[in-house]
Amino acid sequence: DKGVRIRVGVHTGEVISEDGDIFGKHVMLAARVGGLATGGEILVSSIVKEIAAARGDLTFGQPRTATLKG
Repeated sequence: DKGVRIRVGVHTGEVISEDGDIFGKHVMLAARVGGLATGGEILVSSIVKEIAAARGDLTFGQPRTATLKG
C-alpha cells in the first residue's frame, strides 16, 4: 500500500562521459536541484524551464528561488 515517491532534478549542459559514467559541473547541478525536490516532485533549473516553456505544451508550478553551491 505504500508507494515509492521519487524526486527529480533536471538541468542541462555539457557533461563528461567516461566508461559509461557521466560527471561534471552540470551533473552536480542537476543533483543539487533534485536534492531540493520533495517526494513526487520534479524540479527544473531556470535554463531548462526557459527551453521547455518555449514548446508551449508543458506547464510549470510556481517558481522558487534557491542558491545552489557551485
